[in-house]
Amino acid sequence: MLLTEKICVLKQVKPFGLLSENELLSIADVIKERTFLPGHEIITEGKYLNNIYVVVHGGIVDSEERDLGNIYGIRNLLLDLPAEDSVY
Repeated sequence: MLLTEKICVLKQVKPFGLLSENELLSIADVIKERTFLPGHEIITEGKYLNNIYVVVHGGIVDSEERDLGNIYGIRNLLLDLPAEDSVY
């Protein structure tokens, strides 16, 4: 994904859409794109997170298959909390 594409994706996701172009550029520059197959465990319950996950295509669900939206991990990362559930 090109840097400009990453910025466009971030603009569509709260809270990133509230940031300036320079702030978005700084974040987009360090984003690592990952692809996961359906059903693959992305986050294990009880583990501490080092990343925020932004979903561009597809979706993420918890162990009870509840939709978790298009972003996951902000609260956990900022408050140093472990994942409440596994995420797929």
